[in-house]
Amino acid sequence: MIQQYVDTGLVRFVHRDLPITEIHPGAVLAAHVANCAAEQGAFFPMQQRIFATGSAGAWVGGGDADYAVHLDQARQLGLDEPALQACVASNRHAETIAADVQLAIDSGVRSTPSFLVNGRLVIGAQPVEFWQSLFEQLLAEE
Repeated sequence: MIQQYVDTGLVRFVHRDLPITEIHPGAVLAAHVANCAAEQGAFFPMQQRIFATGSAGAWVGGGDADYAVHLDQARQLGLDEPALQACVASNRHAETIAADVQLAIDSGVRSTPSFLVNGRLVIGAQPVEFWQSLFEQLLAEE
């Protein structure tokens, strides 16, 4: 139901990184892995796996053990593992991740998930009905 807003171009969804290292020391590494997976067209599949395994405690510290978990996820998704490793090693997404963090801070975001909808901060996971109502309200205002 929500996808219809995105598919028709009425709503644009943009993901930004906010690795909260105080809670998840491995979050910066995970952000790099997800951004590198995006180069292979697999950002959201990788992000979903990262979130699921992070919640299950499969990665937590940001070290080699976490990286091994992420590489296993990449293999499961059929990604080009050497390309992913080269991307992560290059640290080429560091500036983008840092800019995303600064944008979040400047926008008042302090936790995940958080959403900015036309400048309005929405904190926490919301039911589909909330999003449908909000989108309909905003589209009616245009």
